[in-house]
Amino acid sequence: MSPRERASSVTRAFRAPRQGTSAQISSRNASTPRALTSGRPPDPPLPLESLFDAAPEAWVALHVRSTSTNDIAVAPTIASSESAAALAHLAEIAGGFTSRVSLEPPDAVLLEVRGSFRLFGGAQRLCRQLLDRCGAAGYALHWSLAPTPLAAIVLARAGQGAIVLARDRLVGLLAPLPLALLRWPDDALERLDSVGVRTLGAALRLPRAGFARRFGPKLLLTLDQLTGAAPELRRPVARRERFRAQVEPAFELQ
Repeated sequence: MSPRERASSVTRAFRAPRQGTSAQISSRNASTPRALTSGRPPDPPLPLESLFDAAPEAWVALHVRSTSTNDIAVAPTIASSESAAALAHLAEIAGGFTSRVSLEPPDAVLLEVRGSFRLFGGAQRLCRQLLDRCGAAGYALHWSLAPTPLAAIVLARAGQGAIVLARDRLVGLLAPLPLALLRWPDDALERLDSVGVRTLGAALRLPRAGFARRFGPKLLLTLDQLTGAAPELRRPVARRERFRAQVEPAFELQ
């Protein structure tokens, strides 16, 4: 079994939030987003991490569920025009929550929402409204919120659906997930698999100097960006400028 095939089977075990890793949101007047649950029971309540020691950034990843493959460690094979149109539409929806929106082709959109919490009543309500709008537009999504963009993407690919605000809790949540969720080159994954390194936690525990020599500084940088040890610069989506004006005709129209 290849590393990607093993990752596909392992990630299915992480679809439901694990008990004891985060507090469950509950409210008499709040319900889980139902726009994404057509024809099936409601999703579990959104898990919420403590607001204490929150990281300065909070990234939401919206990962489009693919119908072409069940392996979420592999980029889906969809038409580039279809993918671009879907991501552009999701980015437009995301723009209603923040101006910091970026694309992760071919199947994800990222938005930084830390500055929008107060406007939308907190992380929980923001995520509910965002998911409701995406669901109303017909999108089936995996999603997560995390202190770094790459962590949000990885958690979304794993189907975690978690809100993680504290950076010190991030590594523990990422550790058991398959390394293939990073979508590294197959040769790197196979070499790591051959020495028993199959999870993110195992990769993070490797000696940094030896890892850089064997697999290159680029992959080491990816691990640092995953945990927030190194920044990840992302290109924002250019928002379309709109202009509207009204002119009264200088003559009478018949």
